[in-house]
Amino acid sequence: MLDVEGLRLYNKLLDPLSLSGVRELLTNRRILLDDRETHVRLVLSCILGYDNSNILQVLYECGMNVDISKPDDPNGRAIYAAANVRHWGCVRWLVEHGAEVNFEVPGRVPYCVPLPSVIRAGKLEMVKLLVEAGGMVNGIDRRGQTPLDWAVACNAADIADYLRSVGAVRGADLDPPATVPVTPPPPPPDTKPKSKKRK
Repeated sequence: MLDVEGLRLYNKLLDPLSLSGVRELLTNRRILLDDRETHVRLVLSCILGYDNSNILQVLYECGMNVDISKPDDPNGRAIYAAANVRHWGCVRWLVEHGAEVNFEVPGRVPYCVPLPSVIRAGKLEMVKLLVEAGGMVNGIDRRGQTPLDWAVACNAADIADYLRSVGAVRGADLDPPATVPVTPPPPPPDTKPKSKKRK
């Protein structure tokens, strides 16, 4: 965790107008990079706060892993965060710098995390970028829907046509049909009877 000085520097880092200051802080305060929780928070804060790929470039040059994520949380991925808040410059930069566009969580079907946000926004260019970067066009979400299902639901005919041209199908048309795997519930807590203390 960060000390008081680290928190002050962290808050200063979020000022995108001072890219040279950001570079200096990260060079002199390695703790900002060494603590995973802080690392994730920094990257996500920069993406959520600013549609500024220049700040991502500085973070990258200083050794930050801009593809870092919260464990087992697709919503905690930098590329998903950027797509969700429609910071298209950041999405493009992340893809061009090797960000993984598909996400796998044990017990769930892998899928291209940012595609739903991009499709809802009607951004054909971004859909193409993600698909060309390896985005799964027939991955299913937790409701069994594919990107083509999302495009049809959003009345995005141009996106639906493009997805069909690269082999996308609707969830119901997958062979076998899309099914969302059921993750077994966690085992119940230890239910050993508590021993009574003798007086």
